[in-house]
Amino acid sequence: MKKIFTFVFAFAAAATLFIGCEKEINNQESLPEGTHTVTFFTEQETKTAVVENDGSSASYVWSSTEDAQYLHVYENGVEATSKTLSLGNGGATGTITATFPNSEASSFVYKAYYYGSKTNTGNPKVPETQSPKASSYDPQADVLISNETSPVSAAPANLALRFGRVAVISKMTLKGMVAGEVVSKVTLTGSAALNGSYAEDSVDSQTGDPVPAHWNTGTKKLIFENFENDTVNSNGEFPIYFVSIPFEGTISISVTTDQNQYERNDITTTLSFEVGKMARFGLRLNGYGEPINTGTSYSLVNAQANLIDGATYILVGAYNDNTNTQLYAMGEQKTNNRNAVAVEESTSGVITINNTVAAYPVIIEASDSYYTIKDARPSTDYYGQYLTADNTGKNYLHSTSTVDDNALWTIEVSNGVTNITNKGNSSKNLLCFNANVQSGTPSPLFSAYGNASGNITNNIALYIDPSSAVSTLPTPQNLAASDEGNGQVDVVWDASTGADSYTVTMTGQATKTGITSTSTSFTGVAVGTYTITVTAISNDHTVAIDYQAACTTVIVSSPTLGKPVIASITEKYTGFSAEIDEVVEYATSYDWDLYVGSVNVSNWIGTGNTTSLSFNVAFADTDITEFTAGETYLLVVTAKATGYTSTESDPESFVAVGPSYDFTNVAVLNALVT
Repeated sequence: MKKIFTFVFAFAAAATLFIGCEKEINNQESLPEGTHTVTFFTEQETKTAVVENDGSSASYVWSSTEDAQYLHVYENGVEATSKTLSLGNGGATGTITATFPNSEASSFVYKAYYYGSKTNTGNPKVPETQSPKASSYDPQADVLISNETSPVSAAPANLALRFGRVAVISKMTLKGMVAGEVVSKVTLTGSAALNGSYAEDSVDSQTGDPVPAHWNTGTKKLIFENFENDTVNSNGEFPIYFVSIPFEGTISISVTTDQNQYERNDITTTLSFEVGKMARFGLRLNGYGEPINTGTSYSLVNAQANLIDGATYILVGAYNDNTNTQLYAMGEQKTNNRNAVAVEESTSGVITINNTVAAYPVIIEASDSYYTIKDARPSTDYYGQYLTADNTGKNYLHSTSTVDDNALWTIEVSNGVTNITNKGNSSKNLLCFNANVQSGTPSPLFSAYGNASGNITNNIALYIDPSSAVSTLPTPQNLAASDEGNGQVDVVWDASTGADSYTVTMTGQATKTGITSTSTSFTGVAVGTYTITVTAISNDHTVAIDYQAACTTVIVSSPTLGKPVIASITEKYTGFSAEIDEVVEYATSYDWDLYVGSVNVSNWIGTGNTTSLSFNVAFADTDITEFTAGETYLLVVTAKATGYTSTESDPESFVAVGPSYDFTNVAVLNALVT
């Protein structure tokens, strides 16, 4: 994208100015003595900002409310004056006049920046938080830098500056989402920085060597919110246009909608700058979402015995304003301490954390006689890092990847109150909750202090995620499964101490839960080999279980279905009746087939669950529409059970009697006679 600014300088005596494109500016203002004006206009944005690989484009027009340009004037090589200027006229063609002091300098150089972060000092930068447009990126995130003019000894009559982009423009398409769900926030976290400020070519102040243009990296995060179009389209896709610095590495993504929370990690991505183009990539999220109306329930840890090694917890502090008690769970890193977010108990001793709440769970693991406290919230900068006290005597609480004495803690639990003390030598060794009340309003945080007083307390509450804890139940023993025939499998096992019930699974069958005995059966099982598991379940959610299942296999064979024998056939003009001599063991139904003349051409005529069949051509849904007198017909029958078929019976024959009749329309004729 290019923007062209034309500058015209006139001193106080000037009344009329002519500038490029034959535009006339009438300047009637009375200017302060010793000043001059800079007047410039901008062409209307007619070119697309960037072009996609498929030929479509993302474009926008700068708005009149944006402080879109930042003009720098250098006198004798030193920046002497700078102005923040708005485009005016809705971003279309317009003029801007700025007033500058006169100068005796012998050399003037002009340069301008456009960058939406509106940083009036320092280098232009890509911001961490952006608000994408429906078909374009957030213009406030763009970074463009003009060429620098050659030095001139006096104010030029006309001056044009052309802008070039230095930041990467990308289009990320999220796929596999639910059509119609509304996106509120998307966070990208990279293995390297995704934002930062741009430093131009300069000279090293120490060595005098030239320093090429480069990016000074910022954070590893980009946050997208306040979308112009926040609804997932009918294809389950959601495009996001954004600005970043060049990046190569892995990213993790967190997407919050009104229906789901999506989390996906370790995606290899390269975002490269290319003139006039954008980086394009898609991320599939189906299978990575969790409904937001569900959450994780955490139960209060009341005693040391309930502190389970390797389980997941939330750290909770409380503030009482003499009227109400508000609970706060530890959240994300906040400069030198940890943020805190408001939570509440859904029932006594239980806090349910919706997955859109910014509470940061931790995993507590034993390390000799101490514990480590490890961040366990995916798609964050600190996932997998260890909570660490500062070793310089400051009340900092950080997360680091190194486990040393400052990352080791003693944890003591009694009557629902937990005290956490650091092993390191720092005098600030107590993990505390600070309500941080300012003007009556809490701004809570978690940090490390040397003592607890006032609104600072080291009385923390630990709440455990029961599903994450280590098992205290023995695996069910002596599990056995047997094929009982006719598709039935019986399963038995020994009772497990402490089990309240059992869950039994079998490949391809519905899971059985809440079994309070030590046996169960599956029916309707086809021939094959199956895996069966039995898991002991405890209802004690304060001593939660990582359930260990017993496992076995069973081979289901075909039941022996005897060969049926046709005992009699009674023929009629329009059909016949037949029966077999006895019931076939395990059979649940019988298939009857009729052959004409030989056993080479079969006509299925019915299925029944009895040992007899009565067949009438005129009223049967078969391919046979008539019997031919004198024709020989053969009848066979097979016994069936679920998934099994017996050998066909020996065929029994009969000869049709009487004249030939076509029974195609018998049912209709009978209806007419009636």
